[in-house]
Amino acid sequence: MGRACVMAVAMVAAAGCVDIPDDPTTIHDLRVLGIAMDPPELMAPVCPTVSGGGIAIPQEDLATYTASVTLTALLVDPAGGGRPISYELFACSSLGDRTCEKESETVLVTSGQTTAGLFTYTFRPGTILLPNGTPLLAQVLENDTVYHGLGGIRVPLVLHVGAQGEEIFAQKIMLYSCQFFADQKANLTPVLPGLQMNGAEWPADPEALGLSGRGPFRTLPDDLTPLEETYVVPSIPDQEGAISRIDLVESWKLSWYTDYGTFSSSTTGGTDVAGRESRHNNEWRLPATPEERDVTYWVVVRDGRGGLSWSTWRAHYTP
Repeated sequence: MGRACVMAVAMVAAAGCVDIPDDPTTIHDLRVLGIAMDPPELMAPVCPTVSGGGIAIPQEDLATYTASVTLTALLVDPAGGGRPISYELFACSSLGDRTCEKESETVLVTSGQTTAGLFTYTFRPGTILLPNGTPLLAQVLENDTVYHGLGGIRVPLVLHVGAQGEEIFAQKIMLYSCQFFADQKANLTPVLPGLQMNGAEWPADPEALGLSGRGPFRTLPDDLTPLEETYVVPSIPDQEGAISRIDLVESWKLSWYTDYGTFSSSTTGGTDVAGRESRHNNEWRLPATPEERDVTYWVVVRDGRGGLSWSTWRAHYTP
């Protein structure tokens, strides 16, 4: 498959080729809305360090690093009519290689055809060897010349999908870490507890939610605070080589999408560098000349450290 066409590569999503300006919240062409890893992190209980700071791959417990993980991607294609979608899944050793183009540092994991919906593949990234026989994990660790694995061994995975001239590269990071502190735990997948529309709980039954008029249609999640995990990461070694702990709290971000109309914000939540938290209030907005139809909404949750999930919501709109 060629690599021409407009490409907008993000950590989990990218847009296809279109001839009109796009609102990122409106889905009308082929998209990868999210890629999740289950589990999102593999943490070994042994954490060998090396001179000068950094970690080594824990040979004492390679079973953790060679465990199976499941990659699941949410592919949406509203106008595709069930057309076949070609896919290639690559693993490579450089975080900066967003399309895994460096052949000497890239492995094709699997390829084939699928259709819109959930693309799922179970494999063992920790066992992958590069073309020269070097273990992928070892090369990723060697390439980490700044943190030397203290932030985990971050393995780039790239899903390349295409259909009838539309083409997407979407990168996802698989995290391999080790336990520096007794209370350090592997990340869990964040899950949206529920959604509200105009202050009322959004029902699971799509036929139970009818929307009418011009709005406003205010959307926000149920309280996320109890679900945002506290976690600990190691610091960069000081001049004496000592590593201390840094205690943090997740600040989830939500990405909003719909197949009709737009959202006022493409992303809500998260915390900026000054420590200011963004609110999750959002608003679904209608086209200039609305029509009666069923509407689908997608909300993608990111916990800021690799965990990701999504949920699908539906309603029936009447002008």
